[in-house]
Amino acid sequence: MIFNAETIKQVKPLGKKYTIRDESRPNLELRVYANGSRQFYYRSRTKLYTKDVKLGDTVDIALPLYDALFRTSHIPAVPTNFEAPASNQLFEENVTITTVKQRFLREYASANVGDVTLTQYINFVNELIVFLEDNRARLATTVCTPAEARKEIKAFLAQVRLVYPIKANRMASCYCKMFAWAEDNLLVTSNPATKLPRVKEKAVKRFMDDTRLQKFLRVLNNSKFDPVTVDALKLILLTGMRSGEVQKLTRDMIDFVARRIVLPAEVCKNGRAHLIALSQEATALLYKRSEELQGHQKVFPKGNGAFHQACERASLRAGYRATPHVLRKSFATLAGSLGVSTEIISRMLNHTVGGITTAHYAFYEYESEKREACSRVGNKLLKLGLSH
Repeated sequence: MIFNAETIKQVKPLGKKYTIRDESRPNLELRVYANGSRQFYYRSRTKLYTKDVKLGDTVDIALPLYDALFRTSHIPAVPTNFEAPASNQLFEENVTITTVKQRFLREYASANVGDVTLTQYINFVNELIVFLEDNRARLATTVCTPAEARKEIKAFLAQVRLVYPIKANRMASCYCKMFAWAEDNLLVTSNPATKLPRVKEKAVKRFMDDTRLQKFLRVLNNSKFDPVTVDALKLILLTGMRSGEVQKLTRDMIDFVARRIVLPAEVCKNGRAHLIALSQEATALLYKRSEELQGHQKVFPKGNGAFHQACERASLRAGYRATPHVLRKSFATLAGSLGVSTEIISRMLNHTVGGITTAHYAFYEYESEKREACSRVGNKLLKLGLSH
């Protein structure tokens, strides 16, 4: 509904409170109460207005107040009698950016990506919507062409890129995937986020060589850090697991007889289940930590922040700043130096190994090869001072 004198006359009480939003004016809504009274509001989501702003109970009062409050730096209001040609509309009938967001996150992202990536997607899309609403952009309404949507998305990413260039790249990927999914599911007529400008990323070669690892392990062994956190960092070095995966590891994911961990898809960043073959060193460390645990009890009941803090402090004492991700890179680099092939390293890190054959035909898990590689890394770390 687009609010005007004629459309508001058609609004009737339904015996309970309900809300109607103006399709052409972001954040403008009419709340109709059970007793028949009504109130127009601006739903504020900015630092300037921390609460919903009352705009009166008649459309003649509400619309001028709405326009007066947000006239500065905003595009002109969409005329109430304006309708873009149907063939040039981005959204299908009764669809908004919020509809696309909710369905994409619920029907695609929650089922196909890990919890960490899902949280990132939620934040990325919410930041875009806040920008669109704050700037009264057409993409926040139902009256928007693909060209206008693309221009507004590019404007938002350009703003983000000034401070966080890599984050802007991740956002561009998220929006492209979201609108591609929406196009496949007949929510939009085209994808306005294809081939958006991106910053060229350079690989950061941050890892610890043998000397740095030896110093780091010496600090860990002699430190007063929490033993659970120390063992978590050692497990990353022994297996190449992500810190988030370690934090979510539960007793029922570990099979000590087969010496393996099976991470379910919802725990993994890429949304794919992952088999980790354990070396003797990793098995002993995990057994010590989970001997009295069962079921869904966490093996390392600490927040992810605790791992990062301990890792940075220990590494700085060793003369080199490192994060848990640097430990993961160090695991991969150490495995490569011990003669492990790039394909096996990729599989141990749960990275995508491309190709139709891998995706659809060859389902071998390479468990024995992974275990052999992890054993080489474990033996090397023992020589460098690892203790468990």
